[in-house]
Amino acid sequence: MGPLYQSANRLAYTFWLREEAMIDTWLVHLVFDNDPTLSEDDQTDAATWRIRLKQVETDLGVDDDVPWHASVILPGR
Repeated sequence: MGPLYQSANRLAYTFWLREEAMIDTWLVHLVFDNDPTLSEDDQTDAATWRIRLKQVETDLGVDDDVPWHASVILPGR
């Protein structure tokens, strides 16, 4: 129930769907850099997103070899 609960839960559920339910499923973290709907203090640039997303993976013990897991950073419009 810590700060990475949601990320861990989504990874576990995706794994379950793939391995137990035999459903070809992907987990994609979709984030937006410099979202203009947020205040400037709350906006996050792409470089910061990459660092934060990698840190979450590291903290959860996820390595780069998970073929059904990806992160996508799109520009906020």
